[in-house]
Amino acid sequence: MYLALIVWSVFESVLCTSVIFGWAQLLEILENEQYFLSYCDHEAKSNVTILQVNTNKSFYNEHMNTRTCAEQDGVLRMAYTTSVFACFASIFLSGKYLDMFGFRKTRLLASFIYLLAGVAMFVSTYGIHEMLFPGLLLTVIGGGSYMSILVKVCGILPHRRYTAISVVNGAIDSSAVMFLLFKVDSICMPFNLGC
Repeated sequence: MYLALIVWSVFESVLCTSVIFGWAQLLEILENEQYFLSYCDHEAKSNVTILQVNTNKSFYNEHMNTRTCAEQDGVLRMAYTTSVFACFASIFLSGKYLDMFGFRKTRLLASFIYLLAGVAMFVSTYGIHEMLFPGLLLTVIGGGSYMSILVKVCGILPHRRYTAISVVNGAIDSSAVMFLLFKVDSICMPFNLGC
């Protein structure tokens, strides 16, 4: 019974908690999907050469045919910075909520927040790129709530409590791999590479 509880906690940790730490993989996906590209200068829409793009403080990626600029990078960095801050602040707030309202209500709230995050991220893929901000914020707030919940779950084990907390904490730190899986999926699926 306790082994199943720990396995499920590790699964939840990897899937939901600190996915924002896989930002490097998500950043490539967002740039390939041209998030916030409208912030870049488009004065030379026709006949743009690599030299012209580089003199406009932009970068042209020959492999993916994407164009990035400093303004786009600034917006994406701001999304990451606010998300990381919200992640750590949400751990404190969800711990307080857990103490006040109990395990079940905190778990339901975290699940609802994570569901809203999925909806916001889904909507952001259809041209409403500004929904990336609430999507990321809700993802990390839900993940912070899951962190508090999973540490409490490990605390109910009669023996090997600290071993279980260490395993779950390692899984929390390993959850950055989720965006890598999305990156592999986004690279392999369009080109049908057989992945």
